[in-house]
Amino acid sequence: MQSSSVDLDSQIAALPARMSHVIRPWAQRSPDAAALSEGVRVLTYRELAQAIQTAGQWLAQQGVRPGDRVMLLGENSIALAVLVLAIGDIDAYPPEVEAVLAAHPAVASCAVVGRSVPGNEEVVAFVQLKPGATATAEEIGQFAAQHLAPYKRPIEVFIKASLPATSAGKIPFFSGDMANSRPKYFNNGEGQ
Repeated sequence: MQSSSVDLDSQIAALPARMSHVIRPWAQRSPDAAALSEGVRVLTYRELAQAIQTAGQWLAQQGVRPGDRVMLLGENSIALAVLVLAIGDIDAYPPEVEAVLAAHPAVASCAVVGRSVPGNEEVVAFVQLKPGATATAEEIGQFAAQHLAPYKRPIEVFIKASLPATSAGKIPFFSGDMANSRPKYFNNGEGQ
């Protein structure tokens, strides 16, 4: 029996805002239960929660901050799983959403941020168009919807004349003012 996409969207929306938040209750309820295993190595929920916290601290010491995009390359391992969970825990993001937006033929640069909503977080995108290019926020959102799972789709797309960049070309973390403005250009990955 197939579930409708509405049921799946509801189930996804009910999940914790961060993957690492799934681990915390288990670390409290069953700290010595096996959480991850790799060959003969087993990590308990207590050890996993501690490893996520330690990895998050290390990432912060390396200069990773909320809103940063982090790319991971590695073999499937406990270490990789810990890093994925730690990256999410400190509000950094894998670059997948930005990679999809950047693939749109009209997009010159983009930035994606998470905006807090009660009990979760939603994806908000800011794009700068290439000189002479034309595209609406809705068109860019529909493009993203064709390539991303519903929970990864930007809820809003803002087209900006330019995006701020550091001298190294890195787009800095957006302030809450920019991410919390509310005009709806695009909603839930489906054009309206």
